[in-house]
Amino acid sequence: MTAQPVLQPGFDPQEYALLLRLKGSVAVSEDGHRQYNLVYRSEPGGLDNRFDVWIGSDHTGIIEIRGSTSTTASWLENYYAGMVPARGSIETRQNETFRYKLAAQPNAAVHAGWLTGLAAMAPALIEKINEYYAIGIDEYIIMGHSQGGAIAFLLDSYLHYDTLGLVPDDIVFKTYNSAAPKPGNLYYAYDYDFINRGGWALRVVNPVDWVPETPISVQTVDDFSEINPFRDMATFTGSMAWLEKVIIRSIFRKTWRSLDKARDRLMKYLGFKLFNYVEQYMPGMVEPEYYNSMNYTPAGLPVILPPNDAYFREYVPAAPDDIFRHHRAEAYLFLLEQSHPQKTF
Repeated sequence: MTAQPVLQPGFDPQEYALLLRLKGSVAVSEDGHRQYNLVYRSEPGGLDNRFDVWIGSDHTGIIEIRGSTSTTASWLENYYAGMVPARGSIETRQNETFRYKLAAQPNAAVHAGWLTGLAAMAPALIEKINEYYAIGIDEYIIMGHSQGGAIAFLLDSYLHYDTLGLVPDDIVFKTYNSAAPKPGNLYYAYDYDFINRGGWALRVVNPVDWVPETPISVQTVDDFSEINPFRDMATFTGSMAWLEKVIIRSIFRKTWRSLDKARDRLMKYLGFKLFNYVEQYMPGMVEPEYYNSMNYTPAGLPVILPPNDAYFREYVPAAPDDIFRHHRAEAYLFLLEQSHPQKTF
């Protein structure tokens, strides 16, 4: 419906600065060219998830997904890290089924906790996108920091693969996954980067922030493409001398067994065991069928904000237990100003 597109692909430092400063009910870019008003805030639901909708003076919208809170439910969502297929359905409560497609890749899988968070918000998200489309809002920035960034990955994919026709197909979405953890496996990342090719999804990272390094990941033989040398060690070691074959095969067998055990243990505790606690906050939720992997990997076009001496002087550890000092939006904004000094923030 918009005659001339407003949103452009690629990282825009001023745009990202505005997104980091979304507070209160009005947000204005430092150059004064863009102003957004908060028009909707959802009620916390699911595992304490919430989103805001902002409408801009340029007739674009922002969907801001809240990150982790201090509640037990919110952190259960992060720790509930068993993988589930990137296409299927989950019953979030009795007689309420969330059907989703997040990738075309058949081997793609995503984080169960953040998928649960998306499922809880999806009906209201779809309703609001359609409501504001009716008054001319057909370009959106999806913004999430931390846990919000993890869910932003999945929301972006969900809207792209809108097989049910839930929203108009001419809406443009651009995504900033800020300080976000790894959302799924390598096949999901391949798919995500393909559907956002050209710079429509940015993953913004502070290299000393530990959150983008999570969840804990293990790669096993099962995570490789079907054709690989590790499945058939006889072929892999075919030209070696007999003794070399014995030694190499023994080393690899022990390595694979160790990795399989590590994966199985992570799935047991971060999947099956934790679901027993998740369902206390999601009454009637049916435990999903897990994907046999814990091979988490980053997704999105990386935008690195490298720390410099000025940053470390400002963000010197105040206390050993201040584990979020490099993760907060303020730290990212400081790095943004350091790495893009020619811009006006």
